[in-house]
Amino acid sequence: MARKSKKKPLPSKDDILAFINESSINVSKREIARAFHIKGEERIWLKGILKEMAEEGLLAQKGRRQVLIKDKLPPVMVCTLTSEFSPDGEPLLEPTNDEFSPAPKIILDDSRAAKLAPGEQLLVRLRKEDDFYIAKMMKRLDGKAQEMVGVVHITKGAPHLAPCTRQEGRKYPIKNLPPDIEAGDLVLASISSSSHHGKRIAKIKQRLGEQGAPDTLSTLSIHSLQIPHIFPTEALQQARKELTVPPLGQREDLRHLPLVTIDGEDAKDFDDAVWAEHTEDEGWHLIVAIADVAHYVHPNTPLDKEAYLRGNSVYLPDQVIPMLPEELSNDLCSLRPNKDRASFAVHLWLDQQGRLKKHKFVRALIKSHARLTYNQVKEALDGNPDKITAPLMDEIIHPLFGAFEELKKARQSRGTLDFDIPEQRIVFADDGNVAEVVPLIRNEAHMLIEEFMILANVAAAQQLEQRNAPCMYRIHEPPSEEKIAALRETLKGLGLKLPKGQVVLPKTFSQLIEASKETPHHSLVSELALRSQMQARYDPSNAGHFGLNLTRYAHFTSPIRRYADLVVHRSLISSLDLGKDGLSGHEIFEEMAKHISTTDRRAEQAERDVKARFISAYLQTHIGKEFLGRIRGVVNFGLFVELNGLGMDGLVPMSLLPNDYWVFEESKHQLIGRRTRHTYTLGDPITVRLVDVNPLANSVTLEVSEGPKTKSMKKKPKKPQIR
Repeated sequence: MARKSKKKPLPSKDDILAFINESSINVSKREIARAFHIKGEERIWLKGILKEMAEEGLLAQKGRRQVLIKDKLPPVMVCTLTSEFSPDGEPLLEPTNDEFSPAPKIILDDSRAAKLAPGEQLLVRLRKEDDFYIAKMMKRLDGKAQEMVGVVHITKGAPHLAPCTRQEGRKYPIKNLPPDIEAGDLVLASISSSSHHGKRIAKIKQRLGEQGAPDTLSTLSIHSLQIPHIFPTEALQQARKELTVPPLGQREDLRHLPLVTIDGEDAKDFDDAVWAEHTEDEGWHLIVAIADVAHYVHPNTPLDKEAYLRGNSVYLPDQVIPMLPEELSNDLCSLRPNKDRASFAVHLWLDQQGRLKKHKFVRALIKSHARLTYNQVKEALDGNPDKITAPLMDEIIHPLFGAFEELKKARQSRGTLDFDIPEQRIVFADDGNVAEVVPLIRNEAHMLIEEFMILANVAAAQQLEQRNAPCMYRIHEPPSEEKIAALRETLKGLGLKLPKGQVVLPKTFSQLIEASKETPHHSLVSELALRSQMQARYDPSNAGHFGLNLTRYAHFTSPIRRYADLVVHRSLISSLDLGKDGLSGHEIFEEMAKHISTTDRRAEQAERDVKARFISAYLQTHIGKEFLGRIRGVVNFGLFVELNGLGMDGLVPMSLLPNDYWVFEESKHQLIGRRTRHTYTLGDPITVRLVDVNPLANSVTLEVSEGPKTKSMKKKPKKPQIR
């Protein structure tokens, strides 16, 4: 008689987690069932336990069938070397496979990193460290030439390329230097995998400008981040020849209402107009009118393909790289005063507590009654109206701020993240160089527009959900436990507490920031709280917006400059039957979300990098001067100091600290002088002297102005642990 085979026990949650973790790719329920021989009715059990694990935060589902460990990367994977560096100057990697987007920070810790070029693909072994990964290179996978931006140098007649990165010492011999390229030129080059006396070689592809020219600071980021900045001929032809303001037709006529635009002084495109009135039931009726970009940019046309490729406009200190040609962004889709403009508008009705009661989306024709600026409106509110705002006070400005006061109460009631981090505005001289760096001050007019736009964005997400229509949500997930734990540890070193065991809410951070106002660490705490947040991104699945404390949120208000908003407009048009220029029916929202999230992060990096380079260029005229600052990073090779009022970091290397033997105490975020017992601690104020600046590499070198004096000790101090 044949022996009956013994039935294998069902896997535990730990067994399933171990299987997924050991897999080099994302796995589906099918792969899990096959691995553990789960068949028949047991598949129902598997579906249930996977759902439990997802609810417990052990798994995150991606798409319809893939299952991931939350925030977990496989131990071995293929990554691409980026042009970015950590604050400590370590090169950063990103997963080559975009299914891991958004991925946590990956630091390449390898002595061979200096021989690599941005864009190279590497097979790496990963080790988890708090909220980031440490990568060790196993082997190079990509032998193709990589592009790089650098400066041409000629030493003893031999030309070489010095990359524009914070890592010093890299040099690539240049093959066949073109006759029009001179020493000091900024160039785009390809770095080949061919060897030349043991080194990789550079081949010049394009001259970008002179090293000292102001515009090269933007050009550097545009090319190194591969930001599309030249419109194809077909897209320009479409923008110039085919487009006009549409007739009223089926549109709602809102031209009689006194809608106004409120923007910055230097704004060139006005993509939103607002209006408000008090209603009989003591509530408010608002209108947010947005440029009807979908009327002009139809799916799969040259304009649409280029807009999708760019993903968004990029706002640099000295220029804008628009998502759409100027014929649209600065003209037909700009809500200029006293001009008929096609609009996609939303009527919004509030109750007495500032809560959204109902809404209605319409395609309309509007005529902006005035182009106002934030400072102009603020001056009018303060009792100093000018000739433009004076006649608008009763009919337009006071009703807008009446509605804003109710929205502000609703925001305060639900609790949101409000970071108190100063920003800077760069003022340029006529020659393009930086004249000064001044604080960027947000006033109530900024906040009014922000609240009106948030309300319209919420209404768009609600409307699409009600219609079961596709939506491109803007999601912001709560911070991970690892990030919270790291923040708690850092705050402990500053004498502040973040209690354990409580549910972390947006108001948790707001209360922390408010409590820090009584300490010298207020600005640092705001920045640390910001760093602990997850990165906002686009996704067709709703996960809510933690920072705004909203259950649903989508971008609707800026289709001139964000492709996500254009997609939301098209979905509203299709679902509400507002025209034939809605969705094409062939959109893959998951793919779109990944792409536009990537271009969004790319734009943020470019804006941050170029701004820092311009501030560095400004500092070049202040070499040798002293600055007040605050220690915002303590590492085993020195101090990172933020210069007050500039929002710029510089490094005080260990060699430029006062004469002592400095011991790094990682747990206390301190450097301790063994002889003097002087300490440099995270958050401490400090006076530094500017030693050197390299705007292209975006590096600032500082030294401490005064050295500490030896302290008398009654008893011999305990010897710190050297790490």
